[in-house]
Amino acid sequence: MTNINEVILATKDYEDKKTLDLFERIGDVKAKGFLTKENAIAILKWKSPRPLIPYEINTDQDFEDMTLLAFKSNGDKARINILTTLTGVSYPSASALLMFFDKEVYPVIDIRVWKELYRFGLIENNERGQGFTLSRWIDYLVSARKRFNFNFALR
Repeated sequence: MTNINEVILATKDYEDKKTLDLFERIGDVKAKGFLTKENAIAILKWKSPRPLIPYEINTDQDFEDMTLLAFKSNGDKARINILTTLTGVSYPSASALLMFFDKEVYPVIDIRVWKELYRFGLIENNERGQGFTLSRWIDYLVSARKRFNFNFALR
């Protein structure tokens, strides 16, 4: 059986054109310190277009206030919990907002990656990679940071 390190080494590391274009369009979120509603919804649609209507319930000010507060926070748990207070924003979609804030620290939750981590015994629950909770996001974050060379411990 192949181990996870062999899979990682054999997998080409790249961003697709759609993702690169979105990074370019949105610009340096970390320097700005917050996301506008337009940019946040573009990221959320990139992650999953299905819950678009709930995202629209949030005002421009909601997105600016909550992303500013989240990005200023020091802890990983605080950041993601603040983002999930936005209507329609779940842990996977909040992980996308965090990735666009700092892709060197925050991997986006991807069901395919979760399933591989589970397959290799690096995550012990939620075989299908659905129904994410705070504790599952933390498991994912810790495992991804460890396995995919994110050099940051949980904060």
